[in-house]
Amino acid sequence: MPKARKTVIPSMRILVKPLAIMLLCSGALSLVWIRTRVMEIRYESGEFEKSRTELLTEQKTLISQKNRLSSPARIAMRASRLGLTLPDRSNVYLVRYDTRILRVKNGKRISGGSPNL
Repeated sequence: MPKARKTVIPSMRILVKPLAIMLLCSGALSLVWIRTRVMEIRYESGEFEKSRTELLTEQKTLISQKNRLSSPARIAMRASRLGLTLPDRSNVYLVRYDTRILRVKNGKRISGGSPNL
């Protein structure tokens, strides 16, 4: 029994080699592009980390400065320099939402307003 020969179209042989070469070249270019992109992303990540570290340092500095400036001792010192004092009870006026002014002396209302406030 004679063996059947496979016939390959000659035009297919001509196309296989260039297609294989194009496939290998495109794979190599893809690999180079991917590696380049990974390096770019690593560089950007490093820049973001550096920026984050700087911002955290600045935040700590600002929190420290805020705490220093808002301390009760500093506020009392600034108030005394400006001549501010705590008010006497006789000089305290309570203003309600209904715009009536009440004069208070020793914790008791002495004028204005209605008694059932």
